[in-house]
Amino acid sequence: MSNEFLQIGLIHHTPHHHHPRHGQDVAPRRAELLSGASRLRARILRSSMCRAVGRLTRLMHLWRRRLAESNKLREMSDRELRDMNVNRYDVAHAVRRPFWRS
Repeated sequence: MSNEFLQIGLIHHTPHHHHPRHGQDVAPRRAELLSGASRLRARILRSSMCRAVGRLTRLMHLWRRRLAESNKLREMSDRELRDMNVNRYDVAHAVRRPFWRS
């Protein structure tokens, strides 16, 4: 190949390296690539699992708060409910709903 093609960018000059014979140095490179790919997959899996655990934790906190609020409403006296402009019927209706639904 002539230098003209190299100069105008039709070909790329790469220095000739010693090509390893079968079994020499090929396996470690392949192992390095595989370990790099598996590390990337592990990092992606770890980050998605962390996000899922975070969402689940926030959901559990929300459910616990709703359950505690409904228990508090049940324990309030008629006078406390009247101060909040809520009657027993409203409390019974709100408490009957499952805590996982808003």
